[in-house]
Formats: sequence, structure tokens, C-alpha cells
Amino acid sequence: KGNFRIVCDKNNNFLYRTTTYFFRSDLNWDDFFSLLDRKYKDVPKVNFINHCCSNGEETYSCIIGLLMRFRGLAKKFFPIAAKDINDENIVSAKSGASMGIQESDFYHIKNCIGDTVLNYFDYVAPQNNFYSIALKPKDNIKQFVHFAKGDILEDVEKMSGTNTVLLCRNFWPYLDSFKREDLAQKLEKKLDETSLVVIGDYDAKEAKVDELLMQHNFIPTSVEYVFTKAPKA
Repeated sequence: KGNFRIVCDKNNNFLYRTTTYFFRSDLNWDDFFSLLDRKYKDVPKVNFINHCCSNGEETYSCIIGLLMRFRGLAKKFFPIAAKDINDENIVSAKSGASMGIQESDFYHIKNCIGDTVLNYFDYVAPQNNFYSIALKPKDNIKQFVHFAKGDILEDVEKMSGTNTVLLCRNFWPYLDSFKREDLAQKLEKKLDETSLVVIGDYDAKEAKVDELLMQHNFIPTSVEYVFTKAPKA
């Protein structure tokens, strides 16, 4: 439960949570990287975007997974464009601040990447008592990401529609139904069949975003919660 904060407006009305995890378990990461390998094997450059990146834990999960899977060939996915609407998240991510995790999260990370944790992170003291461990990203992974503030509803217009991998996970229920529909329409208009859209378990279960995407000409891939555009007839 890294970066577990609740964000409210000036009247103290709930807006969203910033909760994020390393290698969040609602995505089969091995299968996801295998899909990337098959789909982009002969593509020299892939646009990799992580929207609503929080403080960067999911982005660094992607970077480490890509490095471990593709080694030198991973460079075609870099740099990852990681964006979030929350100022505090982006300030923290840009500064390379330590990321607090609980002990159970640490064992999950080790289960995903084995004994290579110290290849990518330094252990540091957690900044509050909620966390038992904190990890600080090393320069060898920080170099592969550009963090910036961004609103996905506006940024869709600016992104490439070809050979794009868009992680937009576990925030859709915080949008009202009109904004969800608007985002799905924009993705349908922008992305072609060479691109992928990755959502999360929270999106599917709380807002039926999987069904929404399929209503907008996206089809499921072999990996749960990963979609691509239907081929043109």
C-alpha cells in the first residue's frame, strides 16, 4: 500500500486515493511482458505511457520488468512518460524520494524479481511509522522515466496513436460516468490496432471499464485487463 493517501477538495469532499503498489497483483506481469515481446518484436520504437502513476512505484515496476525481460532491447520502450494529476505525487517522483512499503509488499517484490532488489533500489529508513521498509530508486532506473504533471483527459490528444502502450489503471471509478465515456471515446479515436490499453481490477469491478472499452471498438488480448483496437474490417 505504497503512497496511501486520501485526497479531498477544499471543502473536504473525497476526490481519490493515491494508493499504488510495486508489481500490483491484478496484472499478470510475466504474461504482459510476453505480450509486449510478441506484439512489438519487430518495432524499433514503442511509446510507453503510465498515466496516474502516483509516486512512481508502478512505473519502476515496468522499467525493471522490461530490463529483466528484454535487457539491452528494452531501450525501445524508454523513456516511459509517467504522469499524474496530483502535484505532490509528481514532486515526490521527480525528486527520487524514497517509497515506503510494508513488509508484505517487500516479499511480493522479491517474489517478482528475486534477489535483484539491490540492483535497482537502496534501502532507507521509512519516513513514517505506517511503513516498515522504504526503497529509494537508483539512477540506473531513474534515467528511463520522465515524470510530469498531466490530466489524461487532455493528454490523450497529444499522445501518438501508433505503437503506444498506455497504462491507465485503477483510477477510472474516480471519474464520473460522463468523463469515463469521454475518455473511452478519445482513446477509440486516437489509438489504432498497434497500441495497447491496460486497465486494472478496480476499474473493471467498480466501473465496468472493460465493458466500456469493448463498446468503443477495443477487444481483449490474451492478458486480462489488456486491450487493443479491433482490426479494421
